[in-house]
Amino acid sequence: MRQKNFKIVSLLTVFTIVLNVLSAVVMLQPAKAVTTASVTQSRMAASATDVTYTFALTSDAPASEVEITFPVAFTGTPATATTDCSATGNVITCTTLQTSVVVTGVTNPATVGSYDIAVDFTGDDDVTINAAIVDSDTVNVNGYINTSLTFDLDTSTIDEDCDPDSCLAHSGATGPASNYTVDLGNLTTAVVNLSGVTDVMHADGETGLVNHIWFDLSSNAAGGVIVTYVSELGYLSRHGLAGTPDAWDIPSVADGDTIVANTPGYGIKYAAAPTYANLGEAGVVTQPSDCEDTDSTYCAMPTTATQILGVDTSVQDLRAQLTVAAAVDGTMPAGTYVDQLTFIATGTF
Repeated sequence: MRQKNFKIVSLLTVFTIVLNVLSAVVMLQPAKAVTTASVTQSRMAASATDVTYTFALTSDAPASEVEITFPVAFTGTPATATTDCSATGNVITCTTLQTSVVVTGVTNPATVGSYDIAVDFTGDDDVTINAAIVDSDTVNVNGYINTSLTFDLDTSTIDEDCDPDSCLAHSGATGPASNYTVDLGNLTTAVVNLSGVTDVMHADGETGLVNHIWFDLSSNAAGGVIVTYVSELGYLSRHGLAGTPDAWDIPSVADGDTIVANTPGYGIKYAAAPTYANLGEAGVVTQPSDCEDTDSTYCAMPTTATQILGVDTSVQDLRAQLTVAAAVDGTMPAGTYVDQLTFIATGTF
């Protein structure tokens, strides 16, 4: 019985010694270091040049050196300005561990695929980073803007949009005119009949203010837009548009002239400076110098197309307001005096 107990004690002793030895071995084995590495490419497309590769490196154990090696399919002239790092061919060597290593001047491989970039941590685990090279890493975004020019006339004493068959001939008219109309009304020696100011009797028997001419202009013409006007007769005729002129027609003024009561004259000018919603970069809107809104003088009624507005770039929602004026003396015979003005907008695209 004692012998058996001795054997059991002996076996326990041996087993305990073995366990202690194994425990000592496990405790002495060094912990495995954890290293991570990632890379961000500025371009992924095949054959892209001057590509930047930014490596993010971590390690829980100090490493004396880090070496990054690009496969031979990567060309160009790799370089780095990262502290303690230098480039030799496709190998980047850092003498100290850097959490971020930036490599510039790389040309991507010409063949689409996945490429392994080796990162060797001296004294620590090595890591392989996969860099994808794709057929294209860009998306083209296209749009199209068609050429555009819109122009619209209105005749009214107020700023309103009306059609040629809905605009009134003057502010007191009871129904629309058949076309855009400026009805100057009863012309006398006492006053100058002019848009928005003179409240006179008209041929329809109603009293009202004389209309302004308004126009709207929008265009994406980069070279700008001009608006011209031309008078059918160059004067106000008492013989109709097809009649023969005579000494009693109301003549056009010359550019820069004033129109005064009891002196025959007929002209046009700006009532206000044109307004607009948007104008192309460094754009300028010009009025004729002889009949600007700040002038008291008028422009002539020309029989050839003459510029009444200039815009040297694209413009959106321009609105212009013009005044028409006429005066007579006591020798002018009774009758209806007429003329017709034509306005044309031309863009340079």
